Amino acid sequence: MEKLHIAIAGISEMRWAGSGETTTSDSNLVLHSGNSDGSRYGVGIFVSKRIKKALVSWEPISDRIMTARFNAMPRRKTQTTTPRTTSILPLQQPSTSYRKVTLTSSWIDHICISRKWRHLLLDVRNKRGAAIDSDHELVIGELSIKLNRNHSRNTGNSQHRRAPPLNLHLLSDSTLKTRMTSTLREQLIPLEDHPWEHTCRQLRTTAEEILGLQQRGRSDWISEGTWDLIRRRNHLKPLANQLTQYREEYHGLCRAVKRSARKDKRAQQDRLAADAERAAGENNMRSLYQQIARFTGTHHKQNKPVRDLEGNLLSNDDAQIRRWRQHFMGISHTTTPNVAIDYRSVLPPSGSSRIPSAPPNVREIVNAIKKLKHNRAAGEDNIPAELLQVDTQLMAEILHPHFLRIWEGETVPAS
Repeated sequence: MEKLHIAIAGISEMRWAGSGETTTSDSNLVLHSGNSDGSRYGVGIFVSKRIKKALVSWEPISDRIMTARFNAMPRRKTQTTTPRTTSILPLQQPSTSYRKVTLTSSWIDHICISRKWRHLLLDVRNKRGAAIDSDHELVIGELSIKLNRNHSRNTGNSQHRRAPPLNLHLLSDSTLKTRMTSTLREQLIPLEDHPWEHTCRQLRTTAEEILGLQQRGRSDWISEGTWDLIRRRNHLKPLANQLTQYREEYHGLCRAVKRSARKDKRAQQDRLAADAERAAGENNMRSLYQQIARFTGTHHKQNKPVRDLEGNLLSNDDAQIRRWRQHFMGISHTTTPNVAIDYRSVLPPSGSSRIPSAPPNVREIVNAIKKLKHNRAAGEDNIPAELLQVDTQLMAEILHPHFLRIWEGETVPAS
């Protein structure tokens, strides 16, 4: 999809069980609608991570048809996917204020566009060089449409977005950890007038410069022999389309590519199974579950649409939120949510209390930092526990003025 600059793709013969939306490892979105077992039919819509913000809603009608609405100018556009029509939009930088949108269908299929939208059609071409090992040819039509961000699906504040994860495993290297400690001692000075945001920004910037960010990469399980067969097949395809004497050799190469790819996939599964067995023998549960997730393919986030009381699917985000609220209100046997209590107005019990009223000191902060667990997601400040434990004494001295300010002012920073 990225190689062909495709942003939105309608997919037929999806053969995924049920209906729902799945976020891939590349943060792309896949919407699918199929039958209960996923043995036949099924349709889907691929939405790129750059375009999924324009998605308004989608509806799985059956295993043969589904619809999706996108926020576009001059009005919202509805995309319909059936087994006989496929639509694809590419990622292209707009030359003007509008974005070029490409609709693609198979050679035996058609692109249907209404009279109201036909003036947006810019060009139609046939792409015969797509190596998809099929007798279908791609027909591409370009539309001039501007896609807008759908704010209902992106209500979060951009300032509190989760930052990319750091390469925290590099802290096991003693040399790198010593360099990290010395750099933090040079840049971070325990001053009372420094705000908490400044401290977080300095700590995060230093960690990104020394440790770097994690790069999501896929293991190249396809062998060089398979790639050689793919290159030979792609080179022979134009000749097979024109001359009949090359068609038998082309079909033989297609079968050879499939056999070689299955062999490579089986070898990769054997490697994952061996790694999982080794992790189980070493009692490394975290690595074991990671290998199992890679082996079974269950590491993708999947969100299935919610149904209302009448059994109808709710694919709109606002409708799903209202349904969840109705569900929890029903199981709690309440008609109105509980009113938040102002605990500042509650008076402490009279007499001596075993709870200390003095603010925490540096030693208590050091002990609290040492008790933090590893391999946990960072909070809104994007500071993981491993980063605080690089130098517990330094971080306790840095955090102590902030804790005093919170203790005396009874206000917590937003981040």
